[in-house]
Amino acid sequence: CTVNTRFKCIWFLEEGLVETADPPFLNRFEKHYLSFEDIMTEESRKIYIQTRKEIMGLLSPDKGERGDISYNRVFLNCTDDYLKILAMKNYESYVAAKGTDLSRDSFAQIVK
Repeated sequence: CTVNTRFKCIWFLEEGLVETADPPFLNRFEKHYLSFEDIMTEESRKIYIQTRKEIMGLLSPDKGERGDISYNRVFLNCTDDYLKILAMKNYESYVAAKGTDLSRDSFAQIVK
């Protein structure tokens, strides 16, 4: 059985599973690390940072970023990666609806 010369295979493996993966399997593929930071635009990064600050401000208004409460313990399944996904999706939705980049006023609307 021959394989088509144009055949491509992309395999996604979570970082935590690499340690337990079978080495012969891993050696068959070219490996690249891909994180949300690699695919985020500057605008979606700004939304992520502002959203995180807003959440931290809710949890510890007097301490800001240095609060003792972890937001991922208060909001179920809320991780940095989840907030990054929300930032990217909200920015994409805003641009698709408005057809324009962020202004200062629209930035505040997306974060809230």
